[in-house]
Amino acid sequence: MEIIEFLGGPGLFLLLAILVVVVVVYSKFKNRR
Repeated sequence: MEIIEFLGGPGLFLLLAILVVVVVVYSKFKNRR
């Protein structure tokens, strides 16, 4: 599986970075209400 190999490399850090950004953006929108 290409996905597993991708996550095993730099892709893991990229996925974590995206996850953090999503959480931060979600928190900002939630606090604005």
